[in-house]
Amino acid sequence: MRRENKAWRAISSLLAFYTTIPANGELDEAARWSFLAPAIIGGLEGLLLYGVLLAGWWIVGPLAGLFVIAGAELIRGFHHLDGLLDVGDAIMVRDRERRRKALKDVQIGAGAIGFLLIYLSIALPSVLVLRPSIYFLAVLVAASICSRSLGLLLLALVKPMEGSVLGARFSLELSGKKFVLLGQSIPLLTSPAAAGVFAATLLLWVVVSKRSLGGSSGDVVGAAITISFPLLILAEVKWPWFWYLR
Repeated sequence: MRRENKAWRAISSLLAFYTTIPANGELDEAARWSFLAPAIIGGLEGLLLYGVLLAGWWIVGPLAGLFVIAGAELIRGFHHLDGLLDVGDAIMVRDRERRRKALKDVQIGAGAIGFLLIYLSIALPSVLVLRPSIYFLAVLVAASICSRSLGLLLLALVKPMEGSVLGARFSLELSGKKFVLLGQSIPLLTSPAAAGVFAATLLLWVVVSKRSLGGSSGDVVGAAITISFPLLILAEVKWPWFWYLR
């Protein structure tokens, strides 16, 4: 019974922190078990998004993928997208100290709008290739898990920026879990394109975190998850290794 309660408390905390799904949880528990968030939260998100795709297909047919974008943001509570916009504004500033302030600024600037346009230009073509089949169910689950693994790897690989209390808390718990996070994603990268996208996107955000922002943070994690999710879908669908699964 105690083990069941402990497991449910961990899952509930992850749901409360990473999604808008009603659940009771504690921040410390969410941080402690975040190394399992890709499999638990990403797997659940992928299943829910496939349900959105099926419902949307019944309504609008091939345009159902557009509902997947909306569904992903609703499940995430727009937090990751907000991180992408904040990072966009921060990168437009030259001084590192001002960049950190831009991350906390609630106003939307040119950088945020630019990053939003980039995201939409990637997301729209990626989700419009989705179709209701077991293959695309696997693609959505894999992309959800791998994108979250990529984002959390930033906290495990890059020291949190100065003043990022939440980032420091999660980074401490994830610092020794790099291979656990990789282990949840590598088996799901079933194409050379997907593996390349994962590696290149991770490297890009590591460089941005270190050189431009002076460390990792929740905003950077959210930005990485948001951008990598549609890129991984596109890579898996357009250039699959196991093409016969289609």
